Amino acid sequence: MVKDFNYFPDRGIYVDEENDHLSAHLFLLGGTKWKSLRQKLTPTFTSGKMCAMFSIVRDCARILADVTPAGSVVEVRELIARYSTDVIASCAFGIDVDSQHNPEAEFRQWRRRFFKPSLRTYLSQALGFSNPKLRTLLPVAFTPKDFTEYFTRVVDETVKHREETGVIRKDFLQLMTQLKNNGYVDDSFSITGQPKTEQKSKTLTTKEVAAQAWMFLIAGFETSSTTVSFCLYELARHPDIQKKVQEEIDDVLKKTNGDVTYEVIMTQMPYLEKVVNGRKTLIFSYKLGKTPKETYATLCNFSMNGIRFAPGYSVEQAMEDLFRSSSDSEGSDAEDDGTETQVDQSEEICLHELEENDILAENDDSGEDESAVLAVYY
Repeated sequence: MVKDFNYFPDRGIYVDEENDHLSAHLFLLGGTKWKSLRQKLTPTFTSGKMCAMFSIVRDCARILADVTPAGSVVEVRELIARYSTDVIASCAFGIDVDSQHNPEAEFRQWRRRFFKPSLRTYLSQALGFSNPKLRTLLPVAFTPKDFTEYFTRVVDETVKHREETGVIRKDFLQLMTQLKNNGYVDDSFSITGQPKTEQKSKTLTTKEVAAQAWMFLIAGFETSSTTVSFCLYELARHPDIQKKVQEEIDDVLKKTNGDVTYEVIMTQMPYLEKVVNGRKTLIFSYKLGKTPKETYATLCNFSMNGIRFAPGYSVEQAMEDLFRSSSDSEGSDAEDDGTETQVDQSEEICLHELEENDILAENDDSGEDESAVLAVYY
């Protein structure tokens, strides 16, 4: 799906830019709109930009250390949820909600309401992912109207304040405001420039800025808080590993005189990185979907030849497979000769069959009946 991206440009997920503008973010958009937005946003996630935003994360972490009672039993999931809320609210929305000191902060209440399971949310999202065309017939927005109004207002008020005062804050919203006003991002974080003629088509609207901030919240909160929570839980279950991580951190901080920087964490704490990545592999099972726009003959790594995917059919790949593929490629020096390989039984492949009338895959030259195998879930 990476090498042959031109065949798989769409997510195949429901989007309603007109009536539900918060759904028009990078994760859900497809085709040329996705490509255009991705080109705009790619410069905002460089290591230099992440390094610039690190001070916000560090400040929130220091508050976390202050509010965590030493030697007491604490609800880690709650603590990390409040910490993640503060980081995302500060980076993506440009506001200080301080939910670590004030668990009932307004921003956190809105976030909790959205992530609270409900029949409406389940049906809306399930249909939006499984059948986007049918989902468009429902007069119900992906994002409830009151959520849309609140988070759009927060972004709009913050952006206007920065435009009027000239405040420069090194966060994600500042970069989005740069795109809104200038049509590009740079290391100055300035939002007072004028877009050049060739950049005018690359500017964002306030609604598009709000959608990207919203994506930051829904995609970053649960993943971050769950990863850290499970990581701490596993460290509590394995004191030997916990000790080794602590020793690595202590040794590095001695060398830096206690100064925690982005570069230090990313380059001098390899064992900590392995521990966190190990928890990712354990808990993430979300499936990424892609929809081919043309008939596509796959070069799959399992013992079936000539499978063709017709336009409109969604191909899903699970997150844990991406982690496995990454580690496998790093540990192997063998070159890809383009030949088909057999899949080991341990890779736990499940082939999902559909009824004969729903067949979208077929064998070319085998002479066998058309294959009903349409999806591979790792």
